[in-house]
Amino acid sequence: MQLSMRSRARGFSLIEVLVALLVISVGLLGIAKMQALALANTNGGRLRALASIEAASLASSLQSNPNYWGTLTSAVNVTITSASGSATITSTDTTQNGTVTCPASTTTNSTSMSNCIGTLDCTSAGAAAPCTAKKMAAYDLQQWAGRLQGILGPTASASIACNSTVVPQSPPSVSCLITVNWAEENVNSNAAETGTMATPSYSLFVTL
Repeated sequence: MQLSMRSRARGFSLIEVLVALLVISVGLLGIAKMQALALANTNGGRLRALASIEAASLASSLQSNPNYWGTLTSAVNVTITSASGSATITSTDTTQNGTVTCPASTTTNSTSMSNCIGTLDCTSAGAAAPCTAKKMAAYDLQQWAGRLQGILGPTASASIACNSTVVPQSPPSVSCLITVNWAEENVNSNAAETGTMATPSYSLFVTL
C-alpha cells in the first residue's frame, strides 16, 4: 500500500513537470515571435525614414530649379520603376524619359549610387554645353532614381504629379505630389498570414 502511494506521487510529479515544460515552451515561442515582430517593425521604421529623406531630397531638387518646375504650362506626371541594377523614367515631358543603370558595387550586395549612368549628363566634365533648365530637371530625376534603388532596394518605385501655373490662383504656383514605394525586407505582422512582403508608400506634397 505504501509502495502504491509512492508510485502515484511520482506519476503526478512527472505530469506536473511536463505541463510546466509545455507552458514554458509556449511562453518562449511567444517571446521569440514578439522579438521577430519588433525587429520587423524597427526595419520598417528605418525604411520609412529613408523614404522620407529621399522624398525631401527630390523636393529640394524641384525647388532648386524654379525655371522649369515653377513655370510649368501643363501638368507633368513622372513614373519611376526599378529593376535590379536599373531604373526607368517615364514622363509626360519626353525630355525626362530615360533609363538609369547602376552597376553592382564591388564592396556590398547593393547597387553603387555613385556610378549610376543615365541618358543625360549635366556635369562639367560630361556635358558638351551647359544644360538648360529643362534638361537639368531631367538630369536631377535620373540621378535621384539611381539613388532611390540604391537606398530602398532594387524594387523601389516613385511617382511625381505636378500641376501647372495655368490653374487660376494668386500668385500662380506649381504644386507636386511625390510618392515613394518600396518593399519591406521582412514579412511584417500585416502580411504574416499570406507570407508576402508588405509594400508601404510615403507621400510628400511640395509647393514651388
